[in-house]
Amino acid sequence: THYIEDRRFDSSLHNCMALCHSLQKIDDILVGDPLEVKMFESSRWVLEEHHDTNFRAIVKQPDSNSETSSISEFGILKSFEFCSELRRASVLTNQLCSESFIAYCKGSPESILEICDPSSITSDFENVLLKYSKNGFRVIGCAEKIVTKKSSCHTSYTREEIESNMRFVGFLVFENRLKKQSPRAICQLALANIQTLMVTGD
Repeated sequence: THYIEDRRFDSSLHNCMALCHSLQKIDDILVGDPLEVKMFESSRWVLEEHHDTNFRAIVKQPDSNSETSSISEFGILKSFEFCSELRRASVLTNQLCSESFIAYCKGSPESILEICDPSSITSDFENVLLKYSKNGFRVIGCAEKIVTKKSSCHTSYTREEIESNMRFVGFLVFENRLKKQSPRAICQLALANIQTLMVTGD
């Protein structure tokens, strides 16, 4: 489940959900990190594999028609996958009706804060983050940046160039819910004096 905190940035945040990932489509099935799958499905956009050497994939709104398709379609040019040291991932994209490149980045709120223009940080950033974190939600920060097109070769862009002086656009908030059978199973283990531990990917 996701919640958009700041309605002023709905479009940018929505684009980040649809574009900032490393998902692939195999036999019409989205394959990749489960969190990214949920995030992309929530965007309700469509991912198409693309064999053009310029794009890794095409992402578009499902209701695109011949007259508006270029406005609502983006090509993913380059991906910088999640780095545990940096705690973020980013992509370089090209809106098909535009000459501009747009970068999107998502990651831990702290890591996003480090790479954003301070003037783009909302005054309630810390309060919103604290509110959801204290209630056990997983909070992901998102940012965007219009990238100056220095050449037709998108491969020349470095991660450092992309992930700098970005604009904070909002938070994605995820909730990990217990399976229905989990509370009963944990109670039975406790009654049997069996120690229970939670092990996560973190």
